[in-house]
Amino acid sequence: MNSYGIDLDSFVINIRECKYNPYSILSEFAAYLQDPNYNKPLSTITLQNRVKVVKNFLEFNDVDISDNKFRLKVRLPKAIRKSNEVLTKDDIRDIILAHL
Repeated sequence: MNSYGIDLDSFVINIRECKYNPYSILSEFAAYLQDPNYNKPLSTITLQNRVKVVKNFLEFNDVDISDNKFRLKVRLPKAIRKSNEVLTKDDIRDIILAHL
């Protein structure tokens, strides 16, 4: 709210009255969280959770946010999922033989 020069209640009222675009606000917040000049690096999941908490806060305060528009307009980093595949004996043998 410091960059807007108003308190939190006024900020929410201005969003509700369409003076500020909630999707732009959430996008700016996500970009701010990713900026290394202002913050320590956050994990992807932490960043996503913080943006979703603000989204939920706005929805709780009667700001209409469409899930479809949110996904289209607010770019969040994708979480990389690691596969938990088990190596077979043949895979292990091939890895060992490749290094000999």
